[in-house]
Amino acid sequence: MLKRTWSLQRVDLELLVLKLRELYSSSSSDELLFPVVKIGRVEVRGPPINERFLRYLEPIPSKKRFLALDASLKVLLDLNFCKVVVAKVSVGIWYRGRRIFSPEPRIRVAVVKNKSEAGEWLLGVELEEASRHISRLRTGDYCLLDRGLIAYPRMSTPLKLIMKRTIEKSIDLSALLVGIPKRSSVKLNNGLNALSLIARIAHEKFPDMAWYYYPLFEERRGLTFGSSAVAKFSEESNVVFRADLIGGEFDVGVALGEISYLQDISLPGYPYPLKAVHEEARISDFELDCLRGVILDLLEGEGLIGYVMDDLNTTSFKERYLWGW
Repeated sequence: MLKRTWSLQRVDLELLVLKLRELYSSSSSDELLFPVVKIGRVEVRGPPINERFLRYLEPIPSKKRFLALDASLKVLLDLNFCKVVVAKVSVGIWYRGRRIFSPEPRIRVAVVKNKSEAGEWLLGVELEEASRHISRLRTGDYCLLDRGLIAYPRMSTPLKLIMKRTIEKSIDLSALLVGIPKRSSVKLNNGLNALSLIARIAHEKFPDMAWYYYPLFEERRGLTFGSSAVAKFSEESNVVFRADLIGGEFDVGVALGEISYLQDISLPGYPYPLKAVHEEARISDFELDCLRGVILDLLEGEGLIGYVMDDLNTTSFKERYLWGW
């Protein structure tokens, strides 16, 4: 019996409950379930979900170096047919829990035509920065990114070359690239969330414990693709992450264990180097306004401000109001 529903329609609520019950019950059926991720038009399938892929995850103190980087992106100018975007990239290296390398964040700008192009440019910016600093690592060290490392082969040639160079450098150094995206689009073949099902199975097998599931996906030719795992890095957190790993020979349990040791007590379950560079990569409204002013001054000096302002006026009056053009 449904309780008081305020102004919500009872029939809608009943249909909502019915539909969710139908969807979730499909994950407990005898149907063979396996993870699926779409990369462009390619559908990649992992091995069928199986409890035997679950293992206890033990945090391992490490003498390895951890290079972490993150980038954020915001729109500086919306010209309707294209956008001027800015990225802020933060980098750091940690050793035995202490940050030993902390350069100033790098600011990049570009013109993009759509969201897809912006995402590809941002990935290129992050990989360029990783390639620039990865030589500071040694054998067995880690390069951590807060994005997935599964990439479709039809990416632009420049981006493909940047990614190839970064991966080759890490392999030459015997360093491990680890991507831990904050979101994961991995689903089951029945349409439900793959990580949620794995987490429910793991909760029964390893209640209130850290664990990892491997393999979620395995290396595949034709894709920039290492192997993928799912991990709950801390017993104090219920959050689980997908972890993509690219490198030479490595022990997944050891790699995830050493990463899980990098706990931030204010945010258990997530490596604190990634949290630190994420916070530094944020672009504040003040920074955005200052950068916008620099770009508008540049365009005025180059004789382009008239064209730009005409296009800005067709999308928004905000820039004209703020900057007095």
